[in-house]
Amino acid sequence: MTERKRPSRRRTMAEAGAPATSTPATVAAPAPAARPGPPARAPRAPEKAEQRPGGVKYTAVLDDDTTDAFETLTRVARRRLGRHVDKIEVMRALLLLAADDTSVRDQMIENLRTPAR
Repeated sequence: MTERKRPSRRRTMAEAGAPATSTPATVAAPAPAARPGPPARAPRAPEKAEQRPGGVKYTAVLDDDTTDAFETLTRVARRRLGRHVDKIEVMRALLLLAADDTSVRDQMIENLRTPAR
């Protein structure tokens, strides 16, 4: 018994080659050469706003202590809210708090002023 092929692995008879038959195959006449048209244009690159409708992506490399604090903060938020909280939600909330609240912003700036631990 032959193994059934997945749809992505199946080939059409034209791709696989038609099996040999006892009757001669008719050969179609070649199509007349078409005049070349204008060259195809490459699609225009979308504008910056269209490329990332969800926003801009940043990458942060965190040391072990900062990673632990971030993970703990995320777990506490999940426990208190009783639902799954994505890390990006926590990051977004922290950034908006620092931007809106002058005391949080001042604490953040003061933290940046002191040398890293």
